[in-house]
Amino acid sequence: MKWQKPLIVFLAFMALSVSLMPPLVAAQSISGAEVAARLVRARAGDAQEQFLLGVMYEHGKGVAQDYAQAAHWYGKAAMQDHMLAQVNLGSLHDKGLGLPQSYSQAYGWYHKAAGLGSGEAMYFIGSLYYNGDGVPTDINVAFDWLKKSNERGYPPARAAHARVKAELDAMSGAPTSPEPTPTETITSVPPPPVQDNRPQDVMPIKGYAVQIGSFKTEGQAQSRWTKLKTRAPDLFTDTDGHIFKKEFEAGRIFYRLNAALFQKNAEANSYCNTLKDKKIDCLVIKY
Repeated sequence: MKWQKPLIVFLAFMALSVSLMPPLVAAQSISGAEVAARLVRARAGDAQEQFLLGVMYEHGKGVAQDYAQAAHWYGKAAMQDHMLAQVNLGSLHDKGLGLPQSYSQAYGWYHKAAGLGSGEAMYFIGSLYYNGDGVPTDINVAFDWLKKSNERGYPPARAAHARVKAELDAMSGAPTSPEPTPTETITSVPPPPVQDNRPQDVMPIKGYAVQIGSFKTEGQAQSRWTKLKTRAPDLFTDTDGHIFKKEFEAGRIFYRLNAALFQKNAEANSYCNTLKDKKIDCLVIKY
């Protein structure tokens, strides 16, 4: 679910440009003198200044954008247990920016930050487990981490936690919550069903999908897509629905309905945010 990566994307839920930019970096121009002064303090071992330098280099604020330098300074601060630096360093490993891409390194830094109480890091650990990035795919472990993140008040975790709970309920045969009453404008022209003749257990691209539902049967997924295209044609007219068959332990199967596929995480998250603005729940899933 990454639910910036983010299940996830999500989940890779992983939504996700996860790096945090403090207001004092984001909201003002930074002079050369300020950069020099910050550099002196960072070299002297100030973890907060090291973190802020990392943010500046990652986002090109006051300095030329340089992911390698961002990773360097995040690493300095992270080694001093700076929680936000650990999250951001994990994000760079996750995305392969400024250093080799490594889910295992990302997991390590996310786990350290989670130990210090970062709800954001908990969310991304949940995403890694949901997608099987660097760790065995385990929806139960993903659920536990998303629950912790949600309890910490990290906003994206709420929808991701609810979505994974619905999947677990479907797997166990437990009743799911009724579908909320739609708020979108209803049209009277029924759309065609999902047109996709590809094998349903193989995604057509490697990238990020915007998942809008998970169902016990393919017919239920088809029905949901038809309703969505009727309810909000402005959001779904130019996109195809994709149904992905997912098999879990003990032969349990359910069908994920993906509204769109993207090569880039940021594009998937932007589309998902548009759907959320219209009260349509979604997750970003990495494939």
